[in-house]
Amino acid sequence: MDGLINVSDFVDYMKNEGLVLVKKQEAENIAMFKEAKMAELRSHLRRKKTLKFSEIAKGGFFGVYTRKGVEYVVKNMLSENEYFKSGAGKQDPILVLTSAVVRISKLKGIIYE
Repeated sequence: MDGLINVSDFVDYMKNEGLVLVKKQEAENIAMFKEAKMAELRSHLRRKKTLKFSEIAKGGFFGVYTRKGVEYVVKNMLSENEYFKSGAGKQDPILVLTSAVVRISKLKGIIYE
């Protein structure tokens, strides 16, 4: 019969790929836990006056999770008075006002308040 697979082959494949079978409710609980941790991180970061690109990416404020993605959003959606270089050196990070980050996050539907 076509379409049938050997159970032991399937289990071996799952082990090799690092896959597991879980109940739907357990998967939803894991997703809720991750979202709660992300909300906690965002809450912590929102207490700061300015944020670095890496912090914005870590918090997923713009829906992007890379420094380059955050840089693109900052350069295209924020005015020049909402971000600045922290020093005169080449390696000094660019800081973004937290109020501007929250504003853009609300526009993108990431933060609901």
